[in-house]
Amino acid sequence: MDWHRKVIKEACRYLETDPETEMSAEDAAKRLSRYGRNSLTERVRISPALCQAWSSGTYPLR
Repeated sequence: MDWHRKVIKEACRYLETDPETEMSAEDAAKRLSRYGRNSLTERVRISPALCQAWSSGTYPLR
């Protein structure tokens, strides 16, 4: 889903939530069970030299 293109009301409707009210502990437990923890995954870092080579059109891995 392109979250950056959604207006707040549309995103809240999709997520079945209301930003004006507090989520109950029971609802939070259900969502945790259904969706898992809200955590970020670590990104793989690419070296600046590889980024520069890639953007300049040279592909050192060929």
